[in-house]
Amino acid sequence: MSHLNHVALLVKNIESFLEKNTSLSKVRGKIQEFPSEGTREIYIGKSSEYGRLLLIEAIGKGPYKDALDKRGVVLHHLAIDVPKIDDFIGELSGSGWYVHPRSLWFYDDNKQVFLARPG
Repeated sequence: MSHLNHVALLVKNIESFLEKNTSLSKVRGKIQEFPSEGTREIYIGKSSEYGRLLLIEAIGKGPYKDALDKRGVVLHHLAIDVPKIDDFIGELSGSGWYVHPRSLWFYDDNKQVFLARPG
């Protein structure tokens, strides 16, 4: 059965976001930095089984900073765990969702794909 792993929000500053949303502090993880991705990130929630919130702060040049500059604070992505990724992708035919070409970099090792819509 498929389930929501997390919802990711691109934010300007993680600490400021958490200060304004104090109820989230009870179930948060620790902030981690990923310099190669240009991000700081923190998961809010206890388990990926029930869906978590992922806050992403852009700290360097790259696609996250570009998205923040272009769109501001915004929903970045949804992550869904599926039992058979090949079957799931096959079922998307005609839905308007497309496998992002960058997915080909990750699929063999991680069985992870990115879906996107044109525009």
